[in-house]
Amino acid sequence: MNKVLVIALKNICVDPDAHEKAVLEMIQKAIGVKCSVDFYSAIPKEGIEINETFYFLEEFVTVKESLRQALLEEKYGAVIFTSHILSHLYYRLVKDLTGARCFLLLEEHQGKEQVKEKFDSIAYPEELDGIIKELGGKEEEKKLTSIIMLTFNQLKLTKQTVTSLYENTREDYELIIVDNGSRDGTVKYLHELKKKDKRIQLIFNKENLGFSRANNQGIKIARGDYIVLLNNDVILTKDWLGRIIECAESDMSIGLVATSSNEAAGVQKIEGASDFRNGLERFSAAWQMRCAGEWVDVHRLNAFCLLIKRDVIDKIGMLDENFGPGGYEDYDYCLRARQRGYRIVVARSIYIHHIGGQGYWPNNLNYDEL
Repeated sequence: MNKVLVIALKNICVDPDAHEKAVLEMIQKAIGVKCSVDFYSAIPKEGIEINETFYFLEEFVTVKESLRQALLEEKYGAVIFTSHILSHLYYRLVKDLTGARCFLLLEEHQGKEQVKEKFDSIAYPEELDGIIKELGGKEEEKKLTSIIMLTFNQLKLTKQTVTSLYENTREDYELIIVDNGSRDGTVKYLHELKKKDKRIQLIFNKENLGFSRANNQGIKIARGDYIVLLNNDVILTKDWLGRIIECAESDMSIGLVATSSNEAAGVQKIEGASDFRNGLERFSAAWQMRCAGEWVDVHRLNAFCLLIKRDVIDKIGMLDENFGPGGYEDYDYCLRARQRGYRIVVARSIYIHHIGGQGYWPNNLNYDEL
């Protein structure tokens, strides 16, 4: 840990130089290495009252953009928020752009139970040394993600999706592929894939069981803390999984998280994004910078890339198989989750290219008739 950002959400530093020196000495003493501390003031100028209207002030936009640039230019291993007053404004931005460990200092009158965001540690000012000791870094507990992918012919697209998965996923995962009766060489390819990768589990169906039934087969054998339902006609982008998990873990009440895409509905859809298919990585990176921290609550999600927390499945069960081959089971699942008090969120800054409709017309299936 050699770079720490302290976001001063209120003017607590009468003597900023002395305060910075004190914090620096505490960090160095706690973890035994030289490290630098950057201080960032979220108060643009004196006399601005921090309340709901602050969201709409030009000063807030300026501060947020300035912080965005600082996060992009530096490699911060940890961020310390000095108050909870505005942490909900900047927490998402920090997590989305850096994934850094986040620590919160509360004011004396604030209770820890009031904090909804998930911080690595929460303390009061007199406990600052305790936070600093944690910066040396107890390793975070690694969690497993079970990625469930259905295949039904479309071998070329499946290979494309798997390649993008390997190239852009750093987190621990298992890949469960459920084949719905492919006849185009997909089965042979999957067997070859499994020989090379022990993380892969395969299920073969003699006929097309549809979206719900086949995904439920995968869920039943999944071992992960998170379940990701992933279409085989998507192209994943850099750090897609880690950033979805950051969003999901930012608040205990979040149950389901999905991304934005060119082929989706509602808030998930980015108009015109298909034009950037040949420059996908550059577009994805630019979109992340533009929309960093935009985690939007919605009522329903398209499940081409959908993360579900294990806790949700344990409480509300699996997908409803009464919906048949495919259609509205993702909306139904979102409704059931919301009825149990879970939030449904789109991590808009995460872009995944989705071709769409490949399970139907290429296989001579009419969606409207199913």
